[in-house]
Amino acid sequence: MRYRILPAALIAIASAQPALARHHARPPQPAEDPASWLGAMDYPPAAMRMAEQGDVAVTLAVDEQGRVTGCRIEHSSGFADLDAGTCLRLSRRAHFQPAIDAQGQPTAGVYPRTVRWRLPG
Repeated sequence: MRYRILPAALIAIASAQPALARHHARPPQPAEDPASWLGAMDYPPAAMRMAEQGDVAVTLAVDEQGRVTGCRIEHSSGFADLDAGTCLRLSRRAHFQPAIDAQGQPTAGVYPRTVRWRLPG
């Protein structure tokens, strides 16, 4: 699966999030425990070598099949490897039950998530 860090469609969805929420009976729901999406072995190696730590807030675009179609950095950790690593890993591993619209039909939506990157020890 290819991932895109900042597709134009995601910008439009994220910008319209309050309006989108009014039309959703239910936003996208994780299909598995979000804690399973990242583990200790996922720390970006270059960030680990440089002792970089930080929080990355993202918004994932989720299509009507529950697949992640984009990842937007809402708040950077301040470190490119942590930011890119977050989007790369979540885009590949996160799976969702799609959002449901007011008519009960699957639809595209967005899912916010914050990842805390902390070095062990």
